[in-house]
Amino acid sequence: MDHKEITGSYSADAKYLRYRKQNIKSLFQVSERFGFKSQTVHLSVAIYDHFLQVPDMVDRLRNTYPSCKGVVSEQICTFMASVSLFVGAKYSEIKYPVVEDVCTLMSCPFTFDEFIEMERTLLTTYEWNLQLPTTVEIISTFLSQGILFQSDQIIIETKGEAPAHKIVPLLSLDSGTLATTVKKARQLCQYIPNLLIYDAELSVSTKPMHLVVAIILEARRKCSLTPIWPEELDLMVFGSKSKISKVE
Repeated sequence: MDHKEITGSYSADAKYLRYRKQNIKSLFQVSERFGFKSQTVHLSVAIYDHFLQVPDMVDRLRNTYPSCKGVVSEQICTFMASVSLFVGAKYSEIKYPVVEDVCTLMSCPFTFDEFIEMERTLLTTYEWNLQLPTTVEIISTFLSQGILFQSDQIIIETKGEAPAHKIVPLLSLDSGTLATTVKKARQLCQYIPNLLIYDAELSVSTKPMHLVVAIILEARRKCSLTPIWPEELDLMVFGSKSKISKVE
């Protein structure tokens, strides 16, 4: 396997795609059992995607490694999802599980030696470079600085009155409503990436920063904030207005 083959390009013909949604669902479930961070799951999926997007990778694994010979494609994909999770946990978590526990929870019927051999193959293919940016990693940076600002205004419905809406400063809201709005925006930014990750083409072919911009835009839109993309956010993405307009 050659690192140069991992290009980040998307192929709708990749054999693993038919099993991808179930594998990702399992990764989330098992990660929850282990208490992993959301970032660990997203990194694991990125490792899994880029590796199995290499042309004919599933067949190449079957033809190259004794552990995969005669094994159906579904099991090989589950195998790679399990190894990706193990590697992702080693990279992102303070503590990571033993191989046997990963295999049991992922229903991955491979031995310890087979698992470690595949881990070595995956890491060698990546040249041990797992610095793959993910949407949740970038969003956490935005959330640490804030995506709501003192200059924001909010659109409020006026029941039974004309006009039907009014625009007021965000900071004019009572403390309870303000706290609810801030919480809603944060929860949307944390929840939406876990939905988008099931879309293979979007996950593989779209730059994480572009997805982050789209997610923040949607979170602010759902919270009825205006302007939808204030100057403060523009400065946080280095003023890349052209990229933002493409996402919108």
